[in-house]
Formats: sequence, structure tokens, C-alpha cells
Amino acid sequence: MIRLRAFSLIIGLTLAATLVFSAEVKPPIATLLKAGVLVEATWIESTSTHMVVRIDRCISGCDDTRTGTLAIQADPKIIDAGLIGERYLLNFSDSVKAFNTSPKTFGRALSAARLTEIEGATPALFRLNKSTLAFFTPKSDLRPLSDVLEGLEHLDPHIGDLWSAELAYEASYLSSMSDKTNQSIARAVRNPALLTQSRMRLLEVLNVHAPKLAVEIAGEIIQSHPKIDGSISPAAGLVSTAFVVIQREPKFLSVRDYRRWLSADQLSIAEAAAISLRAVDPSSEQKEVDYLLSQTLLPAASRVFFLDHLRRLKLMQNASAASDIK
Repeated sequence: MIRLRAFSLIIGLTLAATLVFSAEVKPPIATLLKAGVLVEATWIESTSTHMVVRIDRCISGCDDTRTGTLAIQADPKIIDAGLIGERYLLNFSDSVKAFNTSPKTFGRALSAARLTEIEGATPALFRLNKSTLAFFTPKSDLRPLSDVLEGLEHLDPHIGDLWSAELAYEASYLSSMSDKTNQSIARAVRNPALLTQSRMRLLEVLNVHAPKLAVEIAGEIIQSHPKIDGSISPAAGLVSTAFVVIQREPKFLSVRDYRRWLSADQLSIAEAAAISLRAVDPSSEQKEVDYLLSQTLLPAASRVFFLDHLRRLKLMQNASAASDIK
């Protein structure tokens, strides 16, 4: 029961932190070609809530081929990162299809368009060049797997994220996995320059298709990843995913490797560490939790959590002892 509860907590944190591998999710490139409006555009102005672009060319989803000016609602962080005068390839949802002909009249379209955000394209906004344009050229054939693997090493981590999702959610790629492919994916998971959600997604792929390799990488993450400040962090999702994977073979690591995560701000990670300790050395779990509870400056939330964890552990031990007597 405790183990199942820990698993649900870990998976819950992974879901909350960023994005989670799921067979229900569609590959991003096909999705962006079929849904919303995909265009080439020039960023000409910004407000606190909208990016104002000039539509240069429509690729898919347009009712007509008119060009014009459009204000697209986007996250303020995205707006801050935008470059006035830069050309982009972007996808937006726009039920009104309200194109304006003058930057001064974009106000009536403010509520009509919003920058698309899906798995692998959060947001669906890419600086325009020959490479990105080639990604979204409508065609029936998938790009070769070698192109996808090369995309994982792109200098722009936003592009790497696109390709990680394309690999993870396109069944035809997953059906042709080889040792060489798995090693390429492993290099990407180990690459700290790749976005956290990309590394999580790819580790989940390995967990299905190359479990021994996944356990090895999960062990590396648990051993070497810096402690994470704050209860909610994208990095926490990567560590959570590593703990899910390591349950395949918890004895791959030592008591020392798990011990440092007992004091994690993320309580689901802390409990996963305790359960992993139990798998390695059942006698060490209570000892390490007792030591943790003896610390003067242990955060209140951690203290309450582990007092409850210790209570449940003793109940389980008592039940096991009673069963042995019978």
C-alpha cells in the first residue's frame, strides 16, 4: 500500500511539473499542420499580453491567402523573448480568423487569436529559417528517424523539444527502435542543455524500449542531480521520473544515493527515496527517517510528513510480525 501510494505521488508530481509521456498525445508536427493556423509571420509590435505580427504567408488552416496584421495572445515571458522585426513560423488558434490591415486597428482581434501550446511546441513559435520551414512542409511521408535523432542535438533546445515529442509520440518511430537509436536517445537524456521536459519524455521512452539503459541513466540522475529548492520545479519532474524508473531495480543504487533525497522539498521524491531505501536495506529506512526527524531545522512540512510515514511504516512492520507469528 505504501509503495503504491508513493508511485501515485511521484506520477502526480511528474504530471504537475511539465509534460508526461502518453499514448494519447499526438506528434506535434502533424498536429500543428492540421489544427489551428500555421503561418510565416514577422513580429512587428508587442503589448503586455499580445504579440502583434504581420502575416507573410499562410501554410495551413487559413480561410484565404490574405496577409495583414494580427494580435496574438501569448504568455508574457514569450512576449519578452520576442524580437521585433524577426520572422517566425507560428501556429495560433483563431475561431474568428480576424486579419487586420493596419497595426492601429489590431484591437478588435485581441480576443480572437492565441498562440498554440501543445506537447513539443510550448509555444508553437519558431524562428524562421530553412530548417524550421522544412519541418512543417505538408507531406505524407515522415521524416527519417536519423533526422529526428539529429534534431535532438539541435543548438536551440526549443527545437530539440519539438523533436523529442515527435519521437516519443509517433508510433512508427517507436516500432523501429534499435540499440543505436537507444544510445542516441540516452545521449540526449544526459544532455543538460536539453529542456527538462524533453529529457523526461525521452527517459520515459527508454523505460519502455530499453529498460536496463533507462535504469542506468535514472541512477545517474539520482546520484548527481543537485538538490532542488522549492516544492514545484520542472527539475523535480526529471528526478521524479528517475525514481519511477529506478523502481525496476532499486538495488542498482546504494543507501547513500537515496539518503540525500529524504530531505527533498518535494515530499513525493522524499517518500520515493524512503521506499527505495527499504528495497536496498529494510533496516535502513527507519534509521534514516529517525535521523532526519532529529534535525533541528527540518522544515515543518517534512517533519509532519515523515512522522506520518514512520507511523505507517511501524503499522506495516507490526502487521508483518503478526502474520509471521500465525
